[in-house]
Amino acid sequence: MVAITEAAKSGKTNLLELAVHAAKLRATVGEISDAVEKVCGRHVATDSIVRGAYSKESMENTNDQGAREYSESLKKVQTFSKKEGRNPRILVAKMGQDGHDRGAKVIASGFADLGYDVDVGTLFSTPAEVAR
Repeated sequence: MVAITEAAKSGKTNLLELAVHAAKLRATVGEISDAVEKVCGRHVATDSIVRGAYSKESMENTNDQGAREYSESLKKVQTFSKKEGRNPRILVAKMGQDGHDRGAKVIASGFADLGYDVDVGTLFSTPAEVAR
């Protein structure tokens, strides 16, 4: 891992080649990432929620079962909001080393369309980081 960290410092060595070599020696993705992170820091992706995409789609065909289910769910959220004096809140987190967060964003967007206050966790989070 020292070689990867030193290569990241110098910027003159092929990090991919070193990472592949480290993986062949049974280093984990997390260990390789940590070696680069010491120099470059952790990548911080933007957490954006698209609003209205699912409600619009759900309501286009009023005879559709999905539209009825959406309307029923929306009413339940509105009832909760009136009773509790706040919107329901949900945390959507995608843990792990890969950056495949599209599914989490889709889920977060759907809940936002229903009226939830949605907190989206950052990429590359550990379970302990999400719990915090």
